[in-house]
Amino acid sequence: MQQISFARVFGALLMAASLSASSAVAQRPGRWTGTNSFGYPMNFIVSLDGLISDYRTGAFLVTCPSGAQDLFSLGGFGAPIAIVEGSFSSDSTIRDGDLALSVFSGTFVTETEASGNFHVLSPRFRVQEKAVDSQICTSDFTWTATWQSFGAVDDSATPLNGNLTCTSTQLP
Repeated sequence: MQQISFARVFGALLMAASLSASSAVAQRPGRWTGTNSFGYPMNFIVSLDGLISDYRTGAFLVTCPSGAQDLFSLGGFGAPIAIVEGSFSSDSTIRDGDLALSVFSGTFVTETEASGNFHVLSPRFRVQEKAVDSQICTSDFTWTATWQSFGAVDDSATPLNGNLTCTSTQLP
């Protein structure tokens, strides 16, 4: 009969426990910047208490059922989003009077790298000859970002009152 030492068994158990532990990564607080899948810059801030705030999508293409497309961007808005076990996702509740529904989600891949998705539903007018009705236009895109600095960075595009800033450009 082979004898196994306590240290060898304890070491094997410790290694098994560490391999099965959560893969959540601690993310650095500060400004994170990157690009979205349309190639436009995006950014957000991670607070010391693990909240995402002041997120900006960068420009993205919204496509409507009618075939219309619009270049759109959202920025400097949103309630803080909690980071839980290295991931986050904004509230997806539609409220009366909302301009758009947006869901910003992501995962911190390392301490200084993150990636995720952005989903937008935006009501728009549809004009056909003399008739006008509405349609829901959408955009789904990805983003990647890296940690840049501690604290907020001066950004003249930040609305002074903290409200939603939208930019829309009709494409030909």
